[in-house]
Amino acid sequence: MIGVGLFAMFSRGKFNIKMPSSVPQNIFESFFSLIPLMETTIIFAAVRLIIEAMNFASLNDMVTQLLVKPLIVVTNGLPAIIIVILIEQFLWFLGMHGFNIVWGVIASLWLSQHFANIAIFAKTQDPSTVKIIPYMFTNMYAMIGGSGSTFGLIIAALFICHKGTKEREVAKLGLIPGIFFINEPITFGLPIVLNPFLFIPWMLVPVINAVIAYFATSLGWVFPLVEMNPGSSVPIVFNYWVMADFHVSPAILCVLLIILDAVLYAPFMKMHMNNEERMAREQKTAEDAGVAAAD
Repeated sequence: MIGVGLFAMFSRGKFNIKMPSSVPQNIFESFFSLIPLMETTIIFAAVRLIIEAMNFASLNDMVTQLLVKPLIVVTNGLPAIIIVILIEQFLWFLGMHGFNIVWGVIASLWLSQHFANIAIFAKTQDPSTVKIIPYMFTNMYAMIGGSGSTFGLIIAALFICHKGTKEREVAKLGLIPGIFFINEPITFGLPIVLNPFLFIPWMLVPVINAVIAYFATSLGWVFPLVEMNPGSSVPIVFNYWVMADFHVSPAILCVLLIILDAVLYAPFMKMHMNNEERMAREQKTAEDAGVAAAD
């Protein structure tokens, strides 16, 4: 982008080779671009010489050494996990795909370390040598059933919502997709997006899950996740078992977190339902008043 900008700027300058109008257009353009190309190339060559003089192999190497490596150190702890979750959840609340937006940036910092973790465990088979790398950890424990850990919300809705209500029907429709970590039916069906009654649990439930899982893993109570996420092809609970090299403790933790999530979501779901019922009553009253006025 900088190169194109420099070339365009130099092309508008006075120091260009201009041929007579009788010269064919393609030849005219070839000569016209010579000096802007030379000027642009000289600038980039000078930048490269400066970078090499600073003992960096290339611009990519300089960016990696000065920016990426420090970011990796900063973004590996629990505070970084919480910040990433909160940003993702807030974007989702506004109607944007928080996972795609945030993960496109953070994966470049976390994914390589997760691969390194996998390689270490493959050699040692010792979970104590494995660090908590946020990539799969956040993906799994903070997103049980999808962003926002909405599988617990589905369970809460099925218990709280009355038969025939929109919310119960949405929960029933979202149950099977939720088992495979697809929660758009819930996110946009209830909806959660721009819903003030569900904002607090939507933001905090994934954070609570991550904090509990982080300390449970750090203390050795739960086997670390040492495999790649098998994706939506493996149902909930079983994929934790697979990712932990077929150890059951992460699957047990997943079940406990689902129960906790359902309890945390329940009172806010009740508030949402009460508001929906109040709005329905007000609408019916207004309609009845309209009919009476028409009569």
